[in-house]
Amino acid sequence: MNARDNDANTDMIYSGDGGLSKIYFGGAYELFKGFSVGINASYLFGGLNRRKQLVYDDESFFNARSNSKINLKGYFYELGILYKKNLTTEKEISFGITTNNNSSISAKRTNLVETFSGINEIVKDTALSTLEWGDATLPQYISTGISYRNGEKWLLVADYSMQNWEDYSLFDEGDDLNNSMRISGGLQYTPEFNSVTKYYKRMQYRLGGAYSNTPLALNDTQLKEMSVSFGFGIPVRKSRTKYDVSLTVGQRGTTDNNLIKEQFVRVGLSVSYDGIWFVKRKYD
Repeated sequence: MNARDNDANTDMIYSGDGGLSKIYFGGAYELFKGFSVGINASYLFGGLNRRKQLVYDDESFFNARSNSKINLKGYFYELGILYKKNLTTEKEISFGITTNNNSSISAKRTNLVETFSGINEIVKDTALSTLEWGDATLPQYISTGISYRNGEKWLLVADYSMQNWEDYSLFDEGDDLNNSMRISGGLQYTPEFNSVTKYYKRMQYRLGGAYSNTPLALNDTQLKEMSVSFGFGIPVRKSRTKYDVSLTVGQRGTTDNNLIKEQFVRVGLSVSYDGIWFVKRKYD
């Protein structure tokens, strides 16, 4: 992102990269028929880079740049409950809810500020180099969902989730984020899952939609996102492996208050392998 300071005759250039990875272990237990509880224990790790440059119009001035490198690691936990009810032998309804703890993970930040000159950005001096230790507070979320299944032919789902991004902080600093909300729903249709002669009847056809208030707010306007998705579940012959292909079309933002609306297209591909790996021999 670029910005202009006309008083100082300088361009301000902001950029960043990085991300977090997660390793988790989960388990569930059925307390009684149709009612289960589960928990995930996750370990987060990764890094973020935040960069800023000040480039002056006057070439006799030294330009400046800063790089803030943040390393994060720590544990957090998620809890879920699920209730299933058979309406008939073919029809089933399910309800679930998941949430996480409002946890803190450890953070290390390295700050480096330098002056440079020329288009080759030749470093002239290191103005600041510091190392800080702190914490990052992850916002709590809650998500609920309901599904209805009619045999192997119809599956309908709906979800609602919210997350308290106003509680997020990094080194005791917030990011002026708003609490987010998302509503989504979809249906899946399988003409005849065990058809032998018609391959297309064994395919799964999906349609869905979503609406959300994102955590981002610019010019006192919280950005919204809307999308519609289409997809197919493609089974592999003589195997329980399945390919899932999806296409999502949507828009984010608004043109109100001098903001920008963007349109996007996402294409997804996943492979689900369901095989029997460990089977004891019946005959030697």
